[in-house]
Amino acid sequence: MKRTRHPKEFNIQVANEAIEKGNAVLVGQRYELRPIMVDQWV
Repeated sequence: MKRTRHPKEFNIQVANEAIEKGNAVLVGQRYELRPIMVDQWV
């Protein structure tokens, strides 16, 4: 899997969405990210 650096604003947007929905798996699937990465950003 190729490593990708995302802009800080994108990380914040994804983290906020995961907090609102309470589900990192669904948010990760939406943005094609691993749930563990979403959890780390939160």
